[in-house]
Amino acid sequence: MLQWGDAEYPQLIKAKSADVYLFTRENTTDYPNYYSTNATLEDDKQITDANPQQKAFVWSKGVKLVDYSSTRGEVTGSTLAAG
Repeated sequence: MLQWGDAEYPQLIKAKSADVYLFTRENTTDYPNYYSTNATLEDDKQITDANPQQKAFVWSKGVKLVDYSSTRGEVTGSTLAAG
């Protein structure tokens, strides 16, 4: 395991001639910024802020499956809703 958290880590890039790595981390509330770290991946530092205006909005922590029913109590379907 390289990192632990409720996030996706789609890229890990190593420098050609140094023990320096770049990676991106993203989830439903954080834009995929770049972070730099060493070979142990323990001391990462954010090096970009690609979407600073995102902090001005309240974002959901993900989605939930919501069942809904008719006025007679019959289950009529499910949908994904922001949670």
